[in-house]
Amino acid sequence: MWFFRKNNLIILPTECKKLILLNSLFQGGRLFVGAICVLYFLSFGLQTEDYAWIKTSQAVIFIGLDIPLGYLLNKIGEYKSLLLSLTFGIIGALGYLMSSSFFGFLFSEMFLALSISIWPVALSAYSMRMLENYKTDGLVEKFFHFGDAISNLFVVICGSLGGLFYAFNKYIPYSFFLIFYFLAAVFTLLSLKEFEILKNEKKEKNNFVSNLIEMKSILPFALILFFAQFFMQPLFHYWQPLFGEKFGISSKDLSIVFVGYSLAMSTISWGYSRLTHVTTLRSNLFVVGSALVASLVYSLIAKVDNFIYSLIFLSMTFGIFNLVQIAGSVLIQNKLKQHNRMIITKYVSFFSRIGMIISLIVLHWLFANGWKTDGIYTLYGSIAALVFFIYLIWVAIPKKSETRYVPEYTN
Repeated sequence: MWFFRKNNLIILPTECKKLILLNSLFQGGRLFVGAICVLYFLSFGLQTEDYAWIKTSQAVIFIGLDIPLGYLLNKIGEYKSLLLSLTFGIIGALGYLMSSSFFGFLFSEMFLALSISIWPVALSAYSMRMLENYKTDGLVEKFFHFGDAISNLFVVICGSLGGLFYAFNKYIPYSFFLIFYFLAAVFTLLSLKEFEILKNEKKEKNNFVSNLIEMKSILPFALILFFAQFFMQPLFHYWQPLFGEKFGISSKDLSIVFVGYSLAMSTISWGYSRLTHVTTLRSNLFVVGSALVASLVYSLIAKVDNFIYSLIFLSMTFGIFNLVQIAGSVLIQNKLKQHNRMIITKYVSFFSRIGMIISLIVLHWLFANGWKTDGIYTLYGSIAALVFFIYLIWVAIPKKSETRYVPEYTN
């Protein structure tokens, strides 16, 4: 078919591959302990409510420091921001290896929260600065989606190994966590370079009012991330109770579900990255249409009484919504000015986290009023389908041309 012609395919430059490897090290290291972090914490005689307080402190850092961090990162630059994130991660991993008390873990989690908060903003800003040197349509989309596919593979492998190694010695997963971050820091120092600040960047206004104005200009695209965060909360937090209630499955089967939806995210991202040379697939109409498809599949997860079909629908929903989030972020990145990209990205991050908070409040209210997990899944899927159907109609209406700071080029 026409979109599979070889001369249309986009080849990733070596610089892009280096950044994908770097992000994979970061995400793989972090998820080495994803499956066992609660067990590790409880193994020191601490209580579940103590762990809840630690995760609450993480959420406070994510919400309270999102925008202030954006201003700090914009001041020190993309390269130093990457190193700062890795430094915080190394301190946090060391802290978990050396601590055995609540306050030691709390201290470590605070540094890990700062690391996780800084990393995606710094990496996307650095990547966009590098990608502007290439004049190829679809390269930005190819880079971010292919990178997501590779990092998700790392997550599956490292998450599985972390659970396996924990059975032998509980310190092994956190040791690998530390090693991965240390390797990432060395790789950054040796393989990446710091970009020079151009003179015309210093002349641009950069204040609270101008940032709000720019945030307003990308609000339609930020809403996509807001809604994605809202509707994905049951997927993130309640897929285990759903499958446990419906099928009474074992921990082994739950591991199959985790691997299934992780592989689905990776496969869909990889498949999309192969087709980014098709202009239609890079449009906001396609992104919202994909969200609508994911919503329709979402509403089917709890309605089927077969484990395999529920797993397929869950994996598809995860995978497509993950694609929507990445594609929505790319739409935003393509429309931001370089000189304050990290600040506005943090504004967007804060805005999308509000969707997460509202969703969690709604979920707590629903559970408090006797709702079952399968009913919540059906409700969220139905509302998501309605919201994105309305959004699709709005997007389809012709509008005036929008400002684009990163121009499109022809191959």
